This record gives sequence, structure tokens and C-alpha cells, in this order.
Amino acid sequence: MKITKLPHACLVVEQDDAALLVDPGSYVDYDRDLAPYVGRAAGLVLTHVHADHYFPAHVERLLAARPNLPVVATSDVAAAVPGATVWPGAGHGLDLGPFHLEFFGGLHHRVGEAPPDENFGIVVDGLLAYPGDSYDVPPAPAAVLAVPIGGPWARTTDAVAYLAAVRPTGFGFGVHDVHLSELGQQMTAAFMGRAAARTGAEYRYLPVGASVEV
Repeated sequence: MKITKLPHACLVVEQDDAALLVDPGSYVDYDRDLAPYVGRAAGLVLTHVHADHYFPAHVERLLAARPNLPVVATSDVAAAVPGATVWPGAGHGLDLGPFHLEFFGGLHHRVGEAPPDENFGIVVDGLLAYPGDSYDVPPAPAAVLAVPIGGPWARTTDAVAYLAAVRPTGFGFGVHDVHLSELGQQMTAAFMGRAAARTGAEYRYLPVGASVEV
């Protein structure tokens, strides 16, 4: 499996010449970031309704290029995307092309006093865990954990605790990070790296466009 980090919280997972697109939000450039994968797209996952994860213009262009592309989303997003499937709930799974997804979580991390929006996490083929905008722990440790590290609801303290709680068997890397400066990325990577080492795990800084094989 090949995992590529795109801007902010967008990920592309590739296997068997198929690509799974995850959360291509408003910080993603369609032509630069998404277009190279559209021809091989096997599915689109939208973990919640916020624009930095679900950007309607991108979804419209993807579906215009691939009218039968399977889309899995929260109930509010699925209501706005023709043909989309509502995620099946925590503890359930489904297949998108060659990818098997297990779902966990259910709510966005709280931001202030507002009720949290619906949000889910996914584990792809038992190898990659991505929680969307939450620190919900997947049902079993995955090889790789995408850790939210920036934004109005995220704190380094919580990200460190999350990495320790999940304890990926391989490594963790940061997502939800467009708000961080280069200095912020370096500082966070240093904190996360030390925390991971204490639990026997590893943390890697992946810049936008970087890929890893699992």
C-alpha cells in the first residue's frame, strides 16, 4: 500500500493500480493535487461536512469525470452528494474497489460550546488509521496512524496523548496541519517524536506530496 499526503487532511491510498481519495477539502488544488489520481480512483471518502474536508466543487468535478465513483460520507454530506452512501457506523466495514474500510468514531472533536458535527474515522486494510477530526481510538492498532496536529480544536498535548493511546505498530505522521508554519511543523515533530519513542513507536514528518509504502 502506498500512502500520499496531500494538503491539510487529504490522503491518497494506492493499491493494485487503484486510488482511494480521502477528504479532498478546500485547501487542495484539484488540478495539481487530485487530477493525477482521478483516472484510477476507486472510491471517495468524506469524513465530515466541514469545508477543509468536503469541498463541493471538488466533488462535483470528480463525479463529472467518474460518474460511478463510489462515495462514502456522513449523513449530512451524503444528502448533498448524488449517489453517496452513508457510512455504516462504528464497528462496521465495507469495500471500495480493492480497499477494505473499517469505521470508528462518530463525532467531531468538540470546538467550544457548539454541538459536535458527525465525523467518522477509517482503517484501510488494517494498515492505515485516519480519525477525521477527532482523537477517537481505532478498534485495533494499525501500522500507520494519521494524527491531527493543528487547527482550532487540536492541541499538541492531545496529539501526543493520541499517538500514545493508539500506539501504531509502524509510525504516526501529522495531518490537519495547513495552519502550522514550518517552525510549528518542526516543533510538533520534535514533541511527537519524543513521545513516540517513549512508547516504542515512531513519528515521521511528511511534507505535502510525500509518499510512504506500508
